[in-house]
Amino acid sequence: MADAPKLSAWIEAPSGHSLPVVDRLSMGRAEENDLVLSSEKISRHHASIHRQGPSEFWIADMGSQNGTYVNGQPLVRPMPLHDGDRIGLGDESFLFRQSGVSQTPVPGHGSPAGTAIDIRQRTCWFLVADIEGYSAMSRAMEPAPLGKMVGHWIASCRAAVEGEAGTLNKFLGDGFFAYWPCREGSAERVARAALGLRALQDGQPHFRFILHHGVATFSGQLSGEVVIGPEVNFAFRMEKLAKDLGLPRLLSAAAAERLPPPIATRPAGRCSVAGFSGHWDFHTFD
Repeated sequence: MADAPKLSAWIEAPSGHSLPVVDRLSMGRAEENDLVLSSEKISRHHASIHRQGPSEFWIADMGSQNGTYVNGQPLVRPMPLHDGDRIGLGDESFLFRQSGVSQTPVPGHGSPAGTAIDIRQRTCWFLVADIEGYSAMSRAMEPAPLGKMVGHWIASCRAAVEGEAGTLNKFLGDGFFAYWPCREGSAERVARAALGLRALQDGQPHFRFILHHGVATFSGQLSGEVVIGPEVNFAFRMEKLAKDLGLPRLLSAAAAERLPPPIATRPAGRCSVAGFSGHWDFHTFD
């Protein structure tokens, strides 16, 4: 680890040496991690820090054996980090440091912070996933097994999304938001990712996910990227609708008509969506 330059965010070891957090910092024993730790108490893929917009950073456990701690408390789901937070991994400890902190909005709500260097629109596939009944689960389970289960789920979902060239843009506590810009072959990649997530739904924890297809505004910052727009709002409202309908998988008509085989969609009804006028056709798949 090199001495700390003036950075927007970094982690600091007890020795005083530091490592910058640019967009994502993975930590663990495996050589492909950004921060490789040799302790046997560290899992191969232990935890990761993820930039969400220009100035917000979240930490997630990746299903580690011995857990991840923030300020002495076990990490049971992804959570935001703040300047001065103490991160514990096995018998290792690091200080999270951040300068020039400003607030970043939730996707689809408000304008991005910071100075935009590029604002553009893209047609994309949007995916929102959320663990079912997390609050009740957190009351029924001990922190260690809960954190390990949620961490393993996050790591598996991330592999399904990023393995098909998707971008996990934002953690949402007990869920996440991801997207794929539309380009050649993207529909096939989204379909394979959806099937991968469908397979994960047979295990624990139970979760639901939605797919939507539309246009979003991307605001490229000096660091980080914010994805906003009515279609992004619609995707998030779809997740709430899926919960109300009791459906583990919900597709907008725009997504369903573009998904290639082997996914075979079927109608799930015509529903209103909070904040949007009219009624909309939705689909699901088995």
